[in-house]
Order: sequence, then C-alpha cells, then structure tokens
Amino acid sequence: PTGRAEITEHLLRASSPGAIKVPIWGDDPTDEAIVRGDAGLNQLLRITHDLEIPVVGILAAPPRSLALQESGPNRTLAEVLSSPAEEWRPYLALPLARYGRQVAAWQVGGDGEGPSAEGSRLPQAIAGIRAELRTLLGVPILVAPVHAEMRVPIPRVVDIVSVTVPWHIAAGRLAELLADPANSSDHRWVSLLSPPPDRYPRRARLAELGRRLIVARGSGAERVFVPQPWSIETNDARIVVEPAEEIILLRTLAQTLDGLTPRSAFWLDHGAQAWSFDDETSGRAIIAAWTDGDESGPRRIVADLGTEARQIDLWGNAAAPPTVQAGREIAIEAMPVLI
Repeated sequence: PTGRAEITEHLLRASSPGAIKVPIWGDDPTDEAIVRGDAGLNQLLRITHDLEIPVVGILAAPPRSLALQESGPNRTLAEVLSSPAEEWRPYLALPLARYGRQVAAWQVGGDGEGPSAEGSRLPQAIAGIRAELRTLLGVPILVAPVHAEMRVPIPRVVDIVSVTVPWHIAAGRLAELLADPANSSDHRWVSLLSPPPDRYPRRARLAELGRRLIVARGSGAERVFVPQPWSIETNDARIVVEPAEEIILLRTLAQTLDGLTPRSAFWLDHGAQAWSFDDETSGRAIIAAWTDGDESGPRRIVADLGTEARQIDLWGNAAAPPTVQAGREIAIEAMPVLI
C-alpha cells in the first residue's frame, strides 16, 4: 500500500520470498501512468532493493493507447510488440529509465495468458524487446510464460520459461506435466495459481499448496511463484491488510529448502509420497513427505535417519523424531512434513 512502507516491508520479511513478480505494464496502464509512474510501485521497488529481493518485471498488457484500433478488436501484447519498435518504444523507454536497474529479469506476457499463446508472433516480439532492453540495460534476461496444459512450442528466443499451473491441477499430476517436453527448458520457473479461498476446506487447501510447492521445486523449477499471500482493502479511508495463512507455509518452505538441490521422488511407504533435496557441500538433506489420503491420524514410519534428524511441520515447529529399536519414528499425514 502506498504510504505504508513498513507494512510492505514486514510482509515481505515474513514471507521470505526468493524473488517477486511485479507488473510494469500492468492492469490496463494509461498514458499518464506510463509518464508519471506509480507511487506504490516506486515504493515497492525501493523496499525490494533494500531487502535484496530480485524483481521480475512483467509486461502483461500494452498501454491502452497502443492497444486501441480504429476498427476491430484491440491489439494484444504480442501484436503490439511485433509492430515497428518506433510505435511502442516511447512507452517502454520511460519505465525502463525509471525501473530498469532494479529489475533482474523481464517477462513478456502475464502468467498463463502471455503471447506464448500466439506462438507465431512471439519470436518477433521477443526479438524487439531484447533489442530495446539491450540498448538501455546491456544484456537482458527474458522470460516467456507458457500454460502447463497448452502444448505450445517453447520459444528458443527466451532465457527462461515460466510454466503457469492452474489451481485445478493437483500435486499428483503436476510432476507428470512438468516432465512433459512441452514444459521443459534449460531454465524453468513455475507459477502456481491458487483456488478461491472458500473452494476447499482450510486444511485440505493448505496441504495441497504445500504438496504443489514441493513437487514443483522437486521437479526442477529454479523458482516457484505463487499469488501474493495477503489482501489489501480500503475501509472508511483506512488501509486494511489481511495476511493469509499461506504466508507461514511459504516462509517455512523458503527457509528450509533454500540452497538445496532437488534430487528425486522416492518410495517411502505404501500410500505415501516423498521427495529429497540435499546440499553435497554441507551434507545437509531434507525429505519432504506426505500421505496420499486424508487419514484421521498420522501414519508412523520407522527409518534409519541418524541422531541429528529433526521433523519440521509447515508452520515451522521442529522436534526430534523419537528413537525406536529399528531407527527413528516419523509421523506423516496429508499435510507435508520435512525431515
């Protein structure tokens, strides 16, 4: 919220993001917004710079006057960027001059709805953007969004592919989709869309979020993005910020898996899922595990984990698994746990 820098900073610290996506050409940007800038965005980028959080700038939609046509439907982002650069260069030059040095990478199109759906226009659009960014910023990092269920060829003209996963795709199917060559790339991100908060029971919804985050990271995504885990409303001229419970799960996973390399899914027990992550240098390793069903109580599994093992739930509570005759006993359930 503009003028509430301390709130924004507190929420970012609480969620421990490794990076954030921010629209530069955003929700139907007007010419005035392009020229004058956005006070809230200026404030946000100052905070992310201070906190050393990388920013991905999204060119989600063309400014209104660029999109308008005298006849026919408004032009899409890909259509605008495929036109001669002289037409759209001034609309990009001002945001670049204002924010360019604070943005680590540039995404051409919004998550799940970008110009990748117009595959034939994408290479030309990306080439035009790359040329303009190179002039002002040096060598840019360009990101293209693709939809996990749309078999669109991955453009070779981008540096990173960001796969958008709609909320109805469960963790059990996610690994299969991300293994599809249509969603593979040398450098890949994943953006997980969330269901409406009242769509599922609270615990089931949170458990599935944790599973999807772990599977996405375990499947090789270098970064996993989720929608902002808080809401902002204005009530009687007061700004009301409501953090979502998801912010705690995000922080736990971000801090626990930070610096670890995903290895593979592996068999732990009948009806249970497990993924491993480790750091060969430090010898530190994590097992993320959960049961397939929503059983009434935790399933107890005995494993040889060593004396230093800890079990952490997604709220960040840690405890030593009890020692039994054959090793250490871990309790797993539908909500993922980290060992």
